Amino acid sequence: YRDDKGLEVDFIIELADGRWGAFEVKLSSMGITDHAVERLHKFRALMTGNGNPMTQTSEPSFLGFIVGQGEFAYQRDDGLLVLPYACIEP
Repeated sequence: YRDDKGLEVDFIIELADGRWGAFEVKLSSMGITDHAVERLHKFRALMTGNGNPMTQTSEPSFLGFIVGQGEFAYQRDDGLLVLPYACIEP
């Protein structure tokens, strides 16, 4: 996803039951900066209408980062997931 203001995410995933989420890809967890986190939160707000009851898009079930290096997946204190590529089964 990319909009005219430059807000973007690398992957949007929709599951068969309608749940959805989005991921940004970073080379390592060092790429997970405050700016990157803020952009994911802005994306969530844009997609869900920021509390607008007329919005037809549900809250994402997951948001996070896929990183190239790392040994284990975890959830940050702010709820964002960090998934090393090696932990994702094809």
